Amino acid sequence: MSSQQMENHQQAHEDIVRDFYSLLQTAKIHQDNNRLVLDGVSKFLKCVDRLTSEDEYLAIKVSSGHIIIQDDKLAYKKDSKIIIDNMLNYFDQRNLEGLHFFHTINDISIDNILAFMRGLNAVDQAEYSLEFLADAVHEKKIGWVTIIEKPEQPDDEKLSFEQDEAARKER
Repeated sequence: MSSQQMENHQQAHEDIVRDFYSLLQTAKIHQDNNRLVLDGVSKFLKCVDRLTSEDEYLAIKVSSGHIIIQDDKLAYKKDSKIIIDNMLNYFDQRNLEGLHFFHTINDISIDNILAFMRGLNAVDQAEYSLEFLADAVHEKKIGWVTIIEKPEQPDDEKLSFEQDEAARKER
């Protein structure tokens, strides 16, 4: 891969994190018919389409204080650090290890996409558990997204995670 291709690849990964997080936040405060929400869905879908052109799905995961997109660790940059940290916190608050968005998301109505985003947002408000949302996705046969819950950690691993998180916040 040439340096230009690597740069484009990295930029696409930064774009999906920014657009996904922006959509989640915009969906929290605006109605579904708001222009900002509709533009957010459009940007997000374009990123998913671009990143699934060669793969079956887009994987967004969190591991050891890093965001992993399609098995590539997203590099911290000065202008993306805040969004990366916010996304890490968002996933951590929901006990979420990752999400897979399948290419078929482009065939789904905006209302269904926003319903999922609002459900994901509701997980931290104790309205739903992540398990409840994952069960609903499975039960309703929503095939365009897969929720990956964090496995239970033994107490000694929780301490290590807290130390990792403290070190990440110092960066």
